[in-house]
Amino acid sequence: MIVETQEQLNTALLSISRADIIAFDTETDGLNVRSNKIIGLGIHTGLQGFYFVLENHIKLAANAIAGKRLVGWNSYFDLEMIRNNYNIDLWNSLYCDVLMLKHTCDEEYPFKLKEVACKYIGYHVKAEQKDLNESIKARGGKAGEVWLGETTLVGKYCIQDCKLTRDLFVIFSKKLVSDNLVKFFYEDEVMPLYKEVTRYLQSTGIEVDVKSLTKARTEITNDINNLETRILLKIQPLTEKLKFAYFDKHYPISKSGKFGQIVAKIAGVLLPRTKSGKFSIAKSAITKYSGNPWIDFLLGDSELNADQIKLVQQMIYAEEGSPEIFNLNSKHQLKALFFDVMSEKPLSFTDGGAPQVNEEFLQSVKNKYEWVNTLLDYNKLQKLKSAYIDRVLERHENGIFYPQFKQHGTISGRFSSDLQQIPRKAEAGQFSEIVTKYRNLMRTFFIAGEDNRFIDADYESLEPHVFAHVSTDPDLQSIFAKGDDFYSTIAIATEALQGVSASKKADNYLGKVDKLRRQTAKAYSLGIPYGMEDYALHKKLECSQKQAVELINGYLNAYPKLKEWMAWSNGEALEKHQIVSETGRIRRFPQLQRIQDTWNIIQLQNSLDLWQAYHQDEKVYEKAKKARNVLKNALNNAKNFQIQSLSASIVNRAAININRKLGDLGKVVTNVHDQLIIKCKDMDAEKVARIVQFEMENVMKLTVTLKAPAEIGTNFADAH
Repeated sequence: MIVETQEQLNTALLSISRADIIAFDTETDGLNVRSNKIIGLGIHTGLQGFYFVLENHIKLAANAIAGKRLVGWNSYFDLEMIRNNYNIDLWNSLYCDVLMLKHTCDEEYPFKLKEVACKYIGYHVKAEQKDLNESIKARGGKAGEVWLGETTLVGKYCIQDCKLTRDLFVIFSKKLVSDNLVKFFYEDEVMPLYKEVTRYLQSTGIEVDVKSLTKARTEITNDINNLETRILLKIQPLTEKLKFAYFDKHYPISKSGKFGQIVAKIAGVLLPRTKSGKFSIAKSAITKYSGNPWIDFLLGDSELNADQIKLVQQMIYAEEGSPEIFNLNSKHQLKALFFDVMSEKPLSFTDGGAPQVNEEFLQSVKNKYEWVNTLLDYNKLQKLKSAYIDRVLERHENGIFYPQFKQHGTISGRFSSDLQQIPRKAEAGQFSEIVTKYRNLMRTFFIAGEDNRFIDADYESLEPHVFAHVSTDPDLQSIFAKGDDFYSTIAIATEALQGVSASKKADNYLGKVDKLRRQTAKAYSLGIPYGMEDYALHKKLECSQKQAVELINGYLNAYPKLKEWMAWSNGEALEKHQIVSETGRIRRFPQLQRIQDTWNIIQLQNSLDLWQAYHQDEKVYEKAKKARNVLKNALNNAKNFQIQSLSASIVNRAAININRKLGDLGKVVTNVHDQLIIKCKDMDAEKVARIVQFEMENVMKLTVTLKAPAEIGTNFADAH
């Protein structure tokens, strides 16, 4: 029902008063919750749907649903729209965000309402939207600009979205019960995190130093241009070959068209013009100039030499005002340069079979070609500029940047965010001087503001700590109890090293006397438990495959409980087609059932076994290889998920506890992987820091001790 009259309003309010669970949705004239306006409010009581379009009706309806158990899809948007438009706060009434419910019960894509409804309810739910899309198009709009649609149609589909949300709520609520996730979802993590942390992460915003950002953009742009010039000068002989290959492709030798017109121009004779202003190069018009080498070419009496052809092509190119032929940002041109002109061999290929010029490849040839180091710097600066400086300057609102945080953005339950990869301070020698300069600037742009402070607490080596806990191996767990270095301990045990120590205080500390050995251990300390096999390890470490096998065997023999846990994880995934984290989140592997039903590959230990079993039929063998890769990925994920998801729960629950304990003293404003940043008043900083550190270190009791020292600062850089 589209509510337009007093009688219809009375009917709607009566229906609302009798309902317990209400699905709701807003229609708006844009996507900014702070500046755009609501054009309609939809609700569904389970028996009937209503769409309110008059402002006073929307306010009455919004107040009427306060106190009900509200269910919505991506509710943050609708709740903040209502709060900012009408100063009505319905957050306490939110019972369930069905998008979060879907992610908990089905962690794989899709996550858009219509697409999820198609999967679980039927494709008709999307097909029925055709008339609304036609209405939007007729009014000059494009898909998604719902506010341009005819009001009755917009209302109809707003009500439909409310009903779909409610129907999906029912479907996933049953699955939540069957998966024993009710407490995890409503009490322990998902909804408390959504209502008490995610809300503030997105709505509070972070003050940014616009003046410094603007200055940095000018400086980094100049440095990028300088690097580009240096690279292009270095590779000019190579790009000349590409340039003329480009000319030959786009400006082929011809007596007509652009090529013929430029030849006529170069000839320097007075030729008649056509109505369009072009030279007339008909035989009758040019025969009298026979003897001119350019005219003789047009007459077909001679050919141009290589230099003449190049001159014509370059003049065509200049007249077209085309951009530079070689573009450092073009992957296609870089591929042509490295693989066609320079005859380098690619390290990897896309799914479509095209060779790749990626970071791995560039690192592999940087010692061979000095300019590649400059190209690596160029790429890093381009990324820093676009991902942070440009984006923040373009998106800030009066000096406040509002990051996006997706609670459903990862399978493990970690937040995904446009600040998730904000660079940490570079270690000495980690990057070139120019990259280090800008990396270390990035965090300084985010400021606490006048009379405020940031409290920054980052878990020390959270993943290795959680890995040791989950593995149940006492020798791994004792590393942290002793305070030894994790990677040095692994290297010493795996490779049976003598005369070195894992203690950072010792004179013979491995990280001091043999840094490369410790660095090598980083490559396999978590890689092997996650399922890295000898071939992948030998490629990563650039060692022989035999040495890789010895490392794997040495590692697993040194930590037998770890080996048992890995075997248990594989068995659990194969038997139940899912794995459950310690806090209850589930990673599902439905593909394992299909593989087990179709292929007899579970017992095949390696690629050779697979080849011997299936090589007789090439097509069957290719399918078997793909199935085995899916199987391997699932088993690797079964182990990785337990660690990543428990790590996510630790950070998530710490954030919940911190916001609860702090109350009005402060709020978590940013999560960056294992790091939480809290904003508070300057005078409360010391007190808040103590609370933050305690909550983070004591949020869960593990077999290892968590450490998260809290630091105080005025920006993201000096607080970390």
